[in-house]
Amino acid sequence: MSQGEPSKNCFYYWFVEPLKLQYKDDGSLPPTFEIPVETQFGECQLALYFDSEGRPNFVRLMIPGFAKEELKQEHAELLQVVKEHLLSILRLMYDSKIQVAPVTMWAFPEDGKPYSYGISIQQLLRQQPVFPTIAIRNAFVGTWGKRTEIKLLADSLDERIPLQYRYLSVYKILEGHFRKRGKWREKELKAFLGQFSVAFDKMGITIPLHNYIHALRDRCAHIKTGKGATGVTQLSQRQAAEVQRFLPLMEDICISLLNSVSNGKFTLFHLTRGQNDDGFRIPV
Repeated sequence: MSQGEPSKNCFYYWFVEPLKLQYKDDGSLPPTFEIPVETQFGECQLALYFDSEGRPNFVRLMIPGFAKEELKQEHAELLQVVKEHLLSILRLMYDSKIQVAPVTMWAFPEDGKPYSYGISIQQLLRQQPVFPTIAIRNAFVGTWGKRTEIKLLADSLDERIPLQYRYLSVYKILEGHFRKRGKWREKELKAFLGQFSVAFDKMGITIPLHNYIHALRDRCAHIKTGKGATGVTQLSQRQAAEVQRFLPLMEDICISLLNSVSNGKFTLFHLTRGQNDDGFRIPV
């Protein structure tokens, strides 16, 4: 940050379900509690706000020290771990069914300056696509014999399911097609994955695609919890960001795989592909 240039903070918001009609944050309402979080970016502030009925309404994490209005991969890792840890505590000590909505917002107020942000439910919820009636009807009938694989694919899209289980769900689809009697048919797997080489190369990952798929599976299934111990708990910040980045391509691979064995009975597609970003920014 150049000398004299104003410093900005990032306000990152999560919204507790059920969603309300409107939200407002202008500094006039004190948070129910505020917690300092020491990070590589300096001291962040995590604030939880209740609604008028005494229920958690929204959560805000303030990250200091921005010269540009830009969130980077390192910020995504921090956001992931803060959200997951807060949810874990709330589920353990307050309400085991509490959820945050799979939509977020962020803004960049100037440090020390007044701010006022308001948002409505209509802005939070993306416009729904046209309902593909015929395609859904055909897919329901045509995939009846593949209900388990369809459920695994749908689970990978469910943001309420922990990230490691979402990845393991789509990995299991590949296992069902390319692993027999405990052994992978690597030659067939590599041949099928060839059509995704261009998309994978754009991610800048140096190991082969088929090896990377297995490596992420091992990270999700055998998470280190400290001093050599393992267990399926929570991915580290960096691991979570890595899996989150690759998961959409893995979903596309499995959709293509299921379509390839459909015998023309159905065609699966992902309507939200290209739209499932982390949320949207409200202009300051």
